[in-house]
Amino acid sequence: MSEPNRFLVTGKSGFVGAKLVRALEARFKGCEVFGIGKDGETGRIECPEDNRQAALRRPQVVFHLAALSSVAQSGHNASQTVLVNLGGTICLAQALREYAPDAALVFASSGETYGNSFLGGLPVTEEMSMQPNSPYARSKAASEWAVQDILADQAAVIILRLFNHSGAGQDARFVVPSFAAQIAQIERQQIPPIIKVGNLNAERDFLHVDDVIDAYVAIAERALGLSPGLQTFNVCSGNAIKIRDLLERLIELSKFDIAIDVDPNRLRPSDILRAVGDNSKFCARWGWAPKRSIDQMLRDVLAHAREVVA
Repeated sequence: MSEPNRFLVTGKSGFVGAKLVRALEARFKGCEVFGIGKDGETGRIECPEDNRQAALRRPQVVFHLAALSSVAQSGHNASQTVLVNLGGTICLAQALREYAPDAALVFASSGETYGNSFLGGLPVTEEMSMQPNSPYARSKAASEWAVQDILADQAAVIILRLFNHSGAGQDARFVVPSFAAQIAQIERQQIPPIIKVGNLNAERDFLHVDDVIDAYVAIAERALGLSPGLQTFNVCSGNAIKIRDLLERLIELSKFDIAIDVDPNRLRPSDILRAVGDNSKFCARWGWAPKRSIDQMLRDVLAHAREVVA
């Protein structure tokens, strides 16, 4: 079977998008990877005209990653989260339907869409209901319905419910790089040896970002010739780890004597103490499995934070 050689990546300048562009170029020699990124001056993510122009280039596989991705910030800016995440997805889907009807769409959704389905404490499967409990999660759940309704009758639509992932370059708004940035500042004596934290008792399912990139590439390798229709998969490790354990491992990598202080401003209301996914469906379908350890993820994030602070 021939391989695709024209890819569209929305969010191409983002944490995951930039890595995906490089991975596609390395894996598919001579391919064309074009995309839609964030305007550094205006903060504009994308607009309908961007989507039309990109679709007119007739991609074979589209990776839709562009989004406002902070769960915490979505609570303070729900309208913008819905406008960008759902509105941008609808615009892209409409443009693909009209201008690139044969393109396979890979949509980066989120494990957050399960919401209260996590309350049972067991790994969630794709058959469990979406019960989102934040504006971010609701925008992703609504986007899933949108791409199904607009595109799935004529094109392959693959929804990936991505669980937590981190690595070098992730924004410090997220928990692991937030810890790492503070440790790097402490090591340079820029701040006192105290880390400000939120809820450390929550258990979450984490992947190294490079394992997520491998998941996207695994789909790209088999994307041509897929039948129209919807497929939904969890992309996760299948294991839960306490946020406290992540922090303690990072502190051990520092060798500094660092205290921990709970900051009420970093706490976000949630009844979800444990959120873990079942990845067996994705592994079986695409021949993928996580390869990197949590410790490697933490080392990479801390090394990057030290570079930034230095």
